[in-house]
Amino acid sequence: MAKCVKCNERKGKRLCQPLGASICSQCCGQYRMGEIDCNADCPFLKTGEGWDRERRMKRAASKGREYIAERFRAFPSPHGDQPDLPKFFFCFKIESLIHLFHREHKGLLDSDVIAALQGVRMTFSPVTILSSARTPLEDAIVKRLELTSDEDRGQLARSDRLSCIEELLSSVKSHAGGKPDSTKYLAFIAAYFQEAPESVLGSVKEAETKRSGLIVLP
Repeated sequence: MAKCVKCNERKGKRLCQPLGASICSQCCGQYRMGEIDCNADCPFLKTGEGWDRERRMKRAASKGREYIAERFRAFPSPHGDQPDLPKFFFCFKIESLIHLFHREHKGLLDSDVIAALQGVRMTFSPVTILSSARTPLEDAIVKRLELTSDEDRGQLARSDRLSCIEELLSSVKSHAGGKPDSTKYLAFIAAYFQEAPESVLGSVKEAETKRSGLIVLP
């Protein structure tokens, strides 16, 4: 059996069509969709992506277990072992967007998140309140929630959506501890989201890029 065309050490057990030669499984995983421009129909690409997604989901659940636990406690369900899923995923959409926004705006602080959520709360309040121009993060969150399907919106009453936003505000303030330069909340949610596969955040990323052009993400 021929040696791997990349490392020239291990046995090349996989035929790599773009390279026109055999490659070992380790180099296949290391260089796929990078140095190697993989074919979309490559069976090893599909298998590898599925394995990588599962691995990253497990790692996110492990490193972000405190985040998940806090949200489970915040939105208990009568069933006990699961949170109130509509409320949980409503907040998940907001927090995944906050994390994505922070990735592109490294100077973001917990105080910026608080200001944005306070603005979002006013936007969705049943009482019309005059406010100043939206901050970039606030604008991104509002537009993301406006893109939520009618079916998703129907699962939560306005009062429930507002209570979710209040819960997130309380969480940010608790982690920030009143310090204006704090980033503890952002680090808290990043423990989960930075480990999660891109596909988990993809719907948020795509929606924001198409709708507002505000966030351009890799």
